[in-house]
Amino acid sequence: MGYSDQTMLETEDGCIFTSIGNMHPVGISLGLIVYIPWEEELQTVPHIKRTAIKERSYAKITPVWHFTSRRAYFDCLKKYAHYIYEDPLFGKVTAIPDRAVMQSYLPQWDISLELEKILEEACFCLEIPKEATRITGSPLFTQKNGNDVDIAIYGRKHVQKAVERIRELTKIPQYQFIRYGRIHQKLFCLGKHVIDIFPLYSQEDMPPFPQKVEYQGQVLVQGEVAEEFDAAFTPSTYLLHDGKLLLSYQIGHKLLLRKGDKVEVNAHKICFPETKQEAFLIRLGDPWEDPTLEKRFPK
Repeated sequence: MGYSDQTMLETEDGCIFTSIGNMHPVGISLGLIVYIPWEEELQTVPHIKRTAIKERSYAKITPVWHFTSRRAYFDCLKKYAHYIYEDPLFGKVTAIPDRAVMQSYLPQWDISLELEKILEEACFCLEIPKEATRITGSPLFTQKNGNDVDIAIYGRKHVQKAVERIRELTKIPQYQFIRYGRIHQKLFCLGKHVIDIFPLYSQEDMPPFPQKVEYQGQVLVQGEVAEEFDAAFTPSTYLLHDGKLLLSYQIGHKLLLRKGDKVEVNAHKICFPETKQEAFLIRLGDPWEDPTLEKRFPK
């Protein structure tokens, strides 16, 4: 059901899309449209840059989602409104039907020599084998090495080691990446490049929760983090002291919370019918909200 997490899709009408997570309705993939064909009216939209891909001009619109507003992002998609999707489990996002996919791109090793060198250096710093990683994101299409380098890491044990190392590295100023006035919890600097990790489950990993989910309504979650669990994955998964899981598809919530953090955040109550277990879900389409009781992270 749907393409796996971090698969990039190229549609028949020229959009480039990233699949997010592994819970998708039948016949479609949920996530975000990253690039749309360039139009002159987009040059006035903050955070949008023009780029060439396969001899065609594109606009990268995901910065609008992250740094401006959800509404501004959807305004960019007026010509592609057929990809806007909304339901109780995901909120308002974009989705690509299987029939509209012209080509799919998994994270890969077939990369430039420069990217291969960056990948090797990053793996050395993170103390994980290169074989457990791939390059993902825009370079799969643009064939360009920007300052940001997205690295997919496969397998819970390798991800846990990488997270441990990032936390050690970012105690050192040269590795710190500052965003929103704080050291970012998921990114680190490697020379002139910024490394961003995208954890992916391996076939050997047991998922932290069943894939079949029932929606039960909105709720204000108040509690305390007992374990960070799979906080680096999609969705970020935290165990609360009451035994319930807090799942978040918000990219900014990855690795954000630590054991002992008090939580107060708007979410959605869900149930896993197979186990009768209840959990809380922060959807991809929900607006950004600082999940901490003290509101330590305005963004």
